[in-house]
Amino acid sequence: MWVKQVRDVAYNVEDTLQDFAVLLDRHRKSWWRIPRTLLDRRHVAKQMKELKDDVEDVRQRSMRYHLIKGSGSGSKPAATGGQSAVLGETMSGIEESRRQREKSKVNLVRLLNKRDNNNLKVIGVWGTSTVDFEIEGSTSIIKRAYDHLKRHDKFNCCAFIRLMSAFNPMGFIQNIIRQLYVSLLQESKQSEQASMEAQILRRMRVNKEEEDDLIDEFKGYLKEKSYLVVLTDVSSIKQWDQIKILFPHNKRGSRIMVFTPQVEVATLCVGHESLEPEHKQLSSDETLYAFYEKGYPEEEISPEPMPSPNATTSGTNNSMDRNSITRIDTMVFAALEESQLIGRVNERSEIIELVSNKHGQELQVMSLWGMGGLGKTTLFRDIYQSQEISQMFEARACATVMRPFNCEELLRSLAMQFGNVTDLRGYLDGKKYLIVLDDISSAAEFNAIIQHFPKTAGSCIIVTTREESIAKHCSNVEGNARKLSTLNYDDAHILLMRKVFKETVNLDDELVEQEELILKKCKGLPLAIVAIGGFLANQPKTALEWRKFNQHLSTELEMNPELETIRAVLLKSYDGLPYHLKSCFLYLDIFPEDHEVSKRRLVRRWIAEGYSREMRG
Repeated sequence: MWVKQVRDVAYNVEDTLQDFAVLLDRHRKSWWRIPRTLLDRRHVAKQMKELKDDVEDVRQRSMRYHLIKGSGSGSKPAATGGQSAVLGETMSGIEESRRQREKSKVNLVRLLNKRDNNNLKVIGVWGTSTVDFEIEGSTSIIKRAYDHLKRHDKFNCCAFIRLMSAFNPMGFIQNIIRQLYVSLLQESKQSEQASMEAQILRRMRVNKEEEDDLIDEFKGYLKEKSYLVVLTDVSSIKQWDQIKILFPHNKRGSRIMVFTPQVEVATLCVGHESLEPEHKQLSSDETLYAFYEKGYPEEEISPEPMPSPNATTSGTNNSMDRNSITRIDTMVFAALEESQLIGRVNERSEIIELVSNKHGQELQVMSLWGMGGLGKTTLFRDIYQSQEISQMFEARACATVMRPFNCEELLRSLAMQFGNVTDLRGYLDGKKYLIVLDDISSAAEFNAIIQHFPKTAGSCIIVTTREESIAKHCSNVEGNARKLSTLNYDDAHILLMRKVFKETVNLDDELVEQEELILKKCKGLPLAIVAIGGFLANQPKTALEWRKFNQHLSTELEMNPELETIRAVLLKSYDGLPYHLKSCFLYLDIFPEDHEVSKRRLVRRWIAEGYSREMRG
């Protein structure tokens, strides 16, 4: 409101000045109009005085606004009080940022400290380009976690490696040896054993050995030690495959942490034995997630003490906005959480068999089509990660087609997964490759993409789409276009129970009746089942609550066609939002589909445009 008042006053000032300029120009050449000119000037002066009063009123309202915010009165001491309040809020923000970084570091250290057994474990960490080690330096989340473990001697050997685009095994090993050698030199003054090992590493650095000999000696050195290796900027699965063979799978509790901007790399590097990796958000301020195997407990650690600021400030209500955005981010991983592929075992086997049978033929394009929410992406992610498929191809990559469609960006994303190659077609030429393209929405998109791939025999391109006509256009071979159907009742029941209770349970008769009504309305659609299950998981698990839920959705879901089922479920989730967050949610409609939105920028826009404000208490 205050901004609108300032704008209106500015417009009035501009109009008055323009009117006065017109009057001066009109009377300039006529001496006999001087009296009229004086009257006009008097009129303009009166208007200017009124405008000055308006500006003063706006200024006074501004001062009163600052009074409400705790800035004091309009006097000089009040200005000092306002500066103190701003300083206090700034210090509070800095302190909160420090606390969040410390909490994120603790979460990551706990993952690396897990001690279920002594097997080698790989932790995949996915983050956007905003997580910059050069900007954050020693205070970055990953580097701080590494420094904590190294400082507390949790591992015998520690190395922190930032990879270049072109991977060189010899240079990679020599980099690790150099870091280990420097660490041992610092310890050699207190330990004779450290001095002896430093000599071994020095010999490995100096001797110009063949690559295979150096790899064998390096693996032999690490075989009897627990080691921690942090790898940053891993750009592709191929690069990871070249790296992992350099480390021994000893029984010493060793850990490898892989940081990558590619979510596919973060999930796949955990290992083929873990087709259902768990994930945890490490930072609420940034896109930073860790992927790891299920089942082993976290070791508790004590966070390092942090200095308290001198200024004493009151708490703010930022957690509400942060939590709401976190929930939106977490939805990206809904498919990974439900990657158990309930009810999709037959489809999975059929597709793998189809790819295997045609593996020796010319380039094949397979497509899976069906309405949104059936789990097409989840199914093909699982197939892509399967050991049966990975052994058939020399090169693999997958990508989601974003909106608006940009062929160059898509090809660049695929090239990054092959080590950021400059000529994608030339790199794949002569290789048996597998490419997964998720969410093709038109034949024109597919035609623009397919021309960039060589027709190498034994290669395969897998496409997911919502339209049957597009699926048939892409495959162009009868039998290569498959429709994904909805879940049957038994599979839908299992999925709902696992989402609500985290396991299959026996329900009492009243809950069984309400569950049947829910599943009937979901019509076997996994997205609807997962959305409703997630909602019910946080509600009292009573027949009364489920009955009220059914009554709320009955009218919409009974009368709407297939796509309306999803809409009704999402509307229910929207209705469950607090009133003040509904307008914030609807604000997201201004961004294009698949557009990456910065959380900080979004919150600032909410605040600037009046969708969010400070609350007391």
